[in-house]
Amino acid sequence: MWVQYPWTWGEAACRVRAMVPETVAHVSVLTILALSGERYVAITNPVYAHTTHTLARTTRVLPVIWLVSLVAASPWGYFQQVNQLMDPQGVVLPESAWCAIPFVTHNTGFSWLMWMSSVGAFFLPMIVLITLYCRIGMVLVLDPPTRTPTAGDGAIHTRKMCIRMLGKSKMMPQRGLLPQSQK
Repeated sequence: MWVQYPWTWGEAACRVRAMVPETVAHVSVLTILALSGERYVAITNPVYAHTTHTLARTTRVLPVIWLVSLVAASPWGYFQQVNQLMDPQGVVLPESAWCAIPFVTHNTGFSWLMWMSSVGAFFLPMIVLITLYCRIGMVLVLDPPTRTPTAGDGAIHTRKMCIRMLGKSKMMPQRGLLPQSQK
């Protein structure tokens, strides 16, 4: 069961509590970037992808993703702490303990952390993903299908189906966020 107030787990658990969701969020974003990068290479250069994208490489990339995510989330643990209120006489009230970023100190480092986290974990990956999928779309639409081993009507039909699939796989999660009347 989750209990936010009073915080009884100590300072270390408070810092870990801040880092875990950030780490998992970064792992999710980096995994999506890695899969999209592999998809890009597989579509634009299938021979290279067949020789380099192996299970052994995947088992090396996943721990790196987790390590990078943990390092990126560690500043959140630095700023998070157990806070306590004081009564008018200046006595600390232990029953008022809560785990959060302190609101009494004016630390500009946290503002930079919020900005860097927004840019590094949302905007940059979004730009990279948009760029990758635009390039994939351009390759599928503009590159002549004669490059494929089974060039002909079947190859063109397969290419069109692939373009439709890519469009739907990227739009379906966003479609779920629309109000029911706009679907």
